[in-house]
Amino acid sequence: MQAGTSDIPRRDATRLAAAFELARRAIAPLAEPLERFDHTVLGLRLAARYTLDAQERLGVLLLDTRGRIISERAVFVGSLHSATVSTRDVLALALTAKGVVVFHNHPSSDAQPSRDDVVYTSKLASAAQLLDIDLVDHLVLARRRYSSMKAEGFV
Repeated sequence: MQAGTSDIPRRDATRLAAAFELARRAIAPLAEPLERFDHTVLGLRLAARYTLDAQERLGVLLLDTRGRIISERAVFVGSLHSATVSTRDVLALALTAKGVVVFHNHPSSDAQPSRDDVVYTSKLASAAQLLDIDLVDHLVLARRRYSSMKAEGFV
């Protein structure tokens, strides 16, 4: 083999490079430690991370009193079209935080909140208020886009 040549066809090398980039994005931290929550930035990062999942996944970002991200936690992995999670499971993780951002993906690639999403968010907001925890937002993630339920007036 001559210097500068490869046994890997260009097409395969491109696919391999794309696979490595997807893996890098999947394991990269969502935010810098103590970065302030901003749905316009983190919504797209979360959507990129969960865009290829075939099942609904629900997670939370825990925030301190200044709205900075303390940690990200996975809460539940559901089915192809639903992730039924009790408010108790989410709030149990949020007890050490001042605020919580809930997020989940829609494998259907539709970022619009469903009726069930709206009902769940309302129930979660009421329960969080009783515990003096702020429900800051609920992000619905889809392929390369997201919806902020706060921006849409549901939180």
